[in-house]
Amino acid sequence: MKCLSCGLANFATDTTCRRCGISIDSAGPATDGTWQPMSTVQGWNSAAPAYDVPPAYGGAGTSGYGAYVPVPQLAGIWRDGDALVVHRNALLPDRCVKCNAPAGGDRLRRKFAWHHPAIYLLILAGLLVYAIVALIVQKKAVLDLGICVEHRKQRRMLLLVAWGLLAAGIILIPVAVRMGSGFVALISGASFLGALVTGYLVSNWITVSKIDDSYVWLGKVDAAYRADYPAAR
Repeated sequence: MKCLSCGLANFATDTTCRRCGISIDSAGPATDGTWQPMSTVQGWNSAAPAYDVPPAYGGAGTSGYGAYVPVPQLAGIWRDGDALVVHRNALLPDRCVKCNAPAGGDRLRRKFAWHHPAIYLLILAGLLVYAIVALIVQKKAVLDLGICVEHRKQRRMLLLVAWGLLAAGIILIPVAVRMGSGFVALISGASFLGALVTGYLVSNWITVSKIDDSYVWLGKVDAAYRADYPAAR
């Protein structure tokens, strides 16, 4: 039996989902984060188990069958240790994923890519071989993450620092050559290194430890943010 909340295929004898612990055939998500009978959830269509997309999002609403969101808000999300597991089509709440503060409708669209760590062994055969295989087997996902004003400012500042250091490193290369100065060359190299480190911090603001056909495992998500969701079982 397929869980109507997280989509896991359970055994026919199961009464609760082995992943999210919700009753397989009788409970669904409420807008306040609690769980209630499916028949009382607005937008639920018992004839076609899916949630209608509201007209504001380009769907047909509760009266039509034209468009559906496979996973409703507050469903298809749970915590697995330090990771937050999110369905690709889940609607994340309007809270900052870094501090759990209200996001005020501000969203950061992030594109994630992941492949199995064993693929890194192909680097021993050559970077080109690794790059080709990684591009073929990697899985991708796009999520809209809530972000507060403060954390957006911090992220923007890191980006500015990274680009500034990169520009400084490039400009100092011809200067070092013309002056024949090893010191200037050292500063140029330090600028490139600083840009690399800062860029790494920006790209790993939210990490991903796994992506499959339906779910994304996110890391570095605020503990209070994760605590609002059921633990994996």
